[in-house]
Formats: sequence, structure tokens, C-alpha cells
Amino acid sequence: MRRCLIVLTAAASWHPVAATALFALLRRRPALIAHATAPMVQLVVDRAPDDIAAAVDAVLPRYSAELLWPAAALARRLYDTLPATAAAAQRAHHLENLGLRLSSLGRWEDAVMATTEAVGLYRRLADTNRTEFEADLAGSLNNLSVMLSDLGLHRDALAASTQAVDIRRRLAAVNRTAFEPGLAMALNNRSVVLSNLGRRQDAVAASNQAVEVYRQLAATNPTAFEPHLARALTNLGADLWDLRRLQNALTVTAEAVDIHRRPAAAHPAAFEPDLARGLWVFARVRAAGRVELPQALTAGRESVVLFEKLCRQRPRVFTGDLCGARATVVDVLESLGRGQRIIS
Repeated sequence: MRRCLIVLTAAASWHPVAATALFALLRRRPALIAHATAPMVQLVVDRAPDDIAAAVDAVLPRYSAELLWPAAALARRLYDTLPATAAAAQRAHHLENLGLRLSSLGRWEDAVMATTEAVGLYRRLADTNRTEFEADLAGSLNNLSVMLSDLGLHRDALAASTQAVDIRRRLAAVNRTAFEPGLAMALNNRSVVLSNLGRRQDAVAASNQAVEVYRQLAATNPTAFEPHLARALTNLGADLWDLRRLQNALTVTAEAVDIHRRPAAAHPAAFEPDLARGLWVFARVRAAGRVELPQALTAGRESVVLFEKLCRQRPRVFTGDLCGARATVVDVLESLGRGQRIIS
């Protein structure tokens, strides 16, 4: 299928009849975009009718490194071509999508601008119709918090995260099934922000709450929620080590890596970044505690390999993680008396 689409895309780039055929195919089966190449998505950006562009955007893989740039261009096109009469909810949706696409490229300043505008729109909508739009507001606030944290604006990130948690806690109290996953996500994000601010006890409390909720959700739907549980466990492990609770941190980070491996094996593009970070935290805790050093070395080296691959795809996003993982491996080697063997 991918080869057929490559051939059709090449023909469509210079022949109008082939372009018409390609767009007609995507109109009938937009899910084919899962097999797309970057030139195919760019052709949609440049020449596809609006309805096809919107359908393609809705099914674009979120984590495909090959498609990140044209996906961001498509999100920009869909927002820029909204009619002046577009509803505020539609405008907010497209701004939030644009922010997420830009954030995936490491363009955090631009992502913050788009998402801040989305938050403002959703806030005004929620003021008049809380039932319909408050959950959207909480989601945008949570995304904004992550982006602000990536920029190092941790106090602003905490303000956004606090609002997201408060809203999602209130919603979950009314409808646990519908809103508890969102609450767990907001709590997990809050733990990261609190840790960045040095509020370690509060970070552990938020991480523990996120883990508790995700563990219950993963027990009934492991495919959907095990990746989230593993992320929360990774954060909890780092937070526990910050409080020098070594034994707890060792147990939690080992469990996190075990869980991370399952989704990463099935869907590497989506979940290898989480596995890389889980391995790094696993190694970092052991390096800092000077325990289980051979295991730490193996995990640290694996994280470096994964981050090197990710850094080739998205250097702005993963360069800092790669440097940190390499430094952890060096720490382990020095503890093992082999510090002269510096990794490449």
C-alpha cells in the first residue's frame, strides 16, 4: 500500500488527473494516511480541498517522526483558512491542535502562543456553558502547562496545571468513568512541574495519586492505560529519589521499565521516547544511590541508543535528554572504576 501511495503521490505532484485521483481516494479512505510519506501530506497541505485536508489531519499519526513537519504545516493551514465566521469552539480546537503539533517539533514558544489563545477561547466558552466546554478548558490548560514547563517557565506552568487539576477533580467527582483518566494525566503533569520547582513532597503526593488512578484503570484496560501508568511510575521514581527514598525508587523504576517495554515493542514510534526516559531514570536512581550498577549501566546505555535515534529525528526535543543520559552512563562507569571508557 505504501509503495502505491508513493507512486500516486509522485504522479500527483506533476499531473492534475493523478492529484484528483489521490484526493478522491483520501476522501473515501482518509485512514490510508497512516501509510503516507511526508511528500504526500505536503501535497495535501498545498493542494487538497478543505474537507480532505481536515479529514487527513484528523487521522494523522501523532508520533510519526517522518510526518511531524508536514503535520504542523497542515494544522497551520487549517487554522489560517478558517472563515471569519468560524465558531469560537472550532477556532479553539484548531489552535490547540496547532499547539500540539508545534510542541512535537520543539517549537515551544510558538506552541505556547497558540495554546494560550485556545485557553482564552475555551475559558470564555466555559463561562457561558460549563457543561460543554469545561473539560476542553482543562485539557488546554494541561497542554499549556507542559509547554510552559518545556520553556522553563515553571511558575506559570504550575498556575496552569493547578487550574487543570482543580477542574478535572471537580468533573471526576461527578462522572468518575468519563473524567478520571484526565484527572490522572493532570496530576502526573503537576508532579513534574512541582518537582521542577523543588517542591518534592508535593511532587510525590501528586505522582502517587496519578499512579493510584492509572493502576486501577490499567487493571481493566491495560492496552489503553499501561503506557500512562508507566509514565506516572517513572515520574514517581524520580520524585522518590529526590526525597532519598532509595528502596522505593528502585522498586518503582524497575516496574516502570517493565511496563514501558510492552507498548514500545508494539508501537515504537509512539512509545520509545517513554521507554528511553524510563531507562534513563532507572539508571540515574541507581547511579546516584551507587547500587545495582551493572543493571544501571545496561539501562543507561540502552537509553543513550534510543535518545540518539530520537535526537536524529527531533534534535530540539531530545538533545537535552541525550546529554543527561550520557552523563548518567559516565557516572555509572566512574562508580565501577571504568570512568576512562567514555561513550561516544
